[in-house]
Amino acid sequence: MGILTVQSKQLSAGQRTILTRDGWLSLQSLDFQDSFLALGTVKQFEAGYCLYALDSQVSHVYGLIDGQIDVHLLSSTFEEIAFPSTGRGKWYSFSDAITGDRTAGTAILKTQSTMFCIPRAKFLTFLDVDPTHYRAIISHDNILRRHIQRVLMDALTGSEVERVVIRLQALVDGQNTDVGTSLKLTQTELAAMAGVSLPTVQRTFRLLKKFEAVETTYGEIQITDREKLSQLQDSLEQSKG
Repeated sequence: MGILTVQSKQLSAGQRTILTRDGWLSLQSLDFQDSFLALGTVKQFEAGYCLYALDSQVSHVYGLIDGQIDVHLLSSTFEEIAFPSTGRGKWYSFSDAITGDRTAGTAILKTQSTMFCIPRAKFLTFLDVDPTHYRAIISHDNILRRHIQRVLMDALTGSEVERVVIRLQALVDGQNTDVGTSLKLTQTELAAMAGVSLPTVQRTFRLLKKFEAVETTYGEIQITDREKLSQLQDSLEQSKG
C-alpha cells in the first residue's frame, strides 16, 4: 500500500499545534520549532504502509500528527514485540537518519495516519547548521531507546499476569496517556506483545477491572486510573518476595 495524498506543502495551524503542544518539540525554542518544521511536508498514508523495514536505511524522519504506528522489534530470544504508538507529536527515526545504520525493527502504520515527513538530507543539513540542534535531537532519541530497552527486559520477566500488567503499564508510560484516554489495541494484540495466551490477558483484565483500573471495548483499552494500575503492578512484584 502507498501514500494516499500529500495534504499540503505547509503545516496547517492545527497540525503545528499538535506537533508543538506536547513532547520533545514543545521543549524547544520558537526559532528551533520554526526552522525544524520548515524542513518537511505533511503526508497521509494508508493503513498497512511500512515506513521502514527491518535492516533497511531510513529515508525520512517522521512526526505523528494523527493515527497509529506499530514498531516491531526482536527481543534477545527472537520474540517479536510490538510497540503501538498513538501519541500525537511523537518523532521517529532520528538516530537511524543520523548514523545511516540499518534499522533494528519495522515500523508499520496500524491505521490511516497523517505524518510530518522530513527527508534525511534536509534533516542532516539542519543538524550541521548548529551543534545545539544535534544535542536536542539525540537527547530525545536516547530517552526513547532507553524506554524500549526497559520494556524488552521487563516484558520477559515475572508471572504471566505480571507480564501483561507490566506491558500495559509500559504502553501507558510511553505514551503519557492521561486518565480516560484509550489505547487502540485489542486484547489479542496485547497477548502477543506480552508473550502470553489470550485467556491470560482476559484473566488479567478481570483483575484490573476489579481494581477499577481499566475498561475495555472492542479494539480499545481505556485506562480509567493510572495510579491503581501502578499499585497493582507493585502488589504483584511484592508478592514474589
